[in-house]
Amino acid sequence: MAEKTGNQGILEETGQLAFDWKCPFCNHNATITTHSLRLGHTDFTLEEAEENRRIVTQFILCPNPQCKKFTLEAHLYELFWVNSKQWMGGELIKKWQLIPGSSSKTLPAYIPQNIVDDYDEASAIVTLSPKSSATLARRCLQSIVTDFFKLKSGNLVEQFGKVKSKLDPLSWETIRTVMTLGSIRLHMEKDINVITEVDENEPELLISLIEMLINDCYIARQERKLQLDKIKKLGKSK
Repeated sequence: MAEKTGNQGILEETGQLAFDWKCPFCNHNATITTHSLRLGHTDFTLEEAEENRRIVTQFILCPNPQCKKFTLEAHLYELFWVNSKQWMGGELIKKWQLIPGSSSKTLPAYIPQNIVDDYDEASAIVTLSPKSSATLARRCLQSIVTDFFKLKSGNLVEQFGKVKSKLDPLSWETIRTVMTLGSIRLHMEKDINVITEVDENEPELLISLIEMLINDCYIARQERKLQLDKIKKLGKSK
């Protein structure tokens, strides 16, 4: 049987009854067990059908007492005969995140609105239109670099090269690693508004880079500013 992806495959193939998970609503990290997880499936197995399919639904209830919200995903798999009697699931064909409708995180109000808008939209259409999602994600990355580091020209690869020394070494290593995967670097060297075919995980990787840069640049700077203000106030009180 082909390798499955996702929590459903992990539970069925390895026998594990728990996996690490982060709630998209409250950002609470948790270990999900069968107590908070419900899986169900429906098979499409009509004899006259050209192809057979299985759709798996996955509900996860956040264990955080202050949240208690649930997520819902649907996974579509191949389905085929084994020994002319049993049905066996095959490769994952497509996955939908239904609740919440997007994997985007809520960003602070001080993040530039154009960056927030492109990030939210890119996250919302990852499965619906991967090519468009990747295009928006590249535009969002360039907006971050040009806004935060005050760069005015160059493609993404050139711009990342110019700010390498200003980034945390681990952040740069993450960017460098992502740019070596598939055709991501090639796409970054082109006009950010050109919609091109993308590799399977390209949109998700670019969105992860966006979240990392927003955290390393804007959020970290704001936290340092708040800490500095706190120190100044303490100094004045003495």
